[in-house]
Amino acid sequence: MEQLIERVSREKTEFDFHHRLLMPDGSVKYLRILGRRAELESGRSEFVGAVTDITESKRAEDAVGASEKTLRLIVDGIAGIVAIMTAEGQVEFVNNQALEYFGRLSKN
Repeated sequence: MEQLIERVSREKTEFDFHHRLLMPDGSVKYLRILGRRAELESGRSEFVGAVTDITESKRAEDAVGASEKTLRLIVDGIAGIVAIMTAEGQVEFVNNQALEYFGRLSKN
């Protein structure tokens, strides 16, 4: 945090980052911290920003990632080629068997 404040002070840039907190009860909270350095009329500067608890959205994001990983394992476990295409014919998704068949994935 000190390094971030030093960098923002030196470079006069905005900041936007996520921070993980381990609470005394062992639970975990995630925060989004954003702000910027503001110059005051007196010549001094201060930091202006906001802190938002993003714990629930982080948990939802992690759950979606886990679901996507599970789906990828299931689809890659299918013996045949699986491909999803748009109505215009653009490929959106293929499984590993499709990649191997078309030479885009090397077998280990």
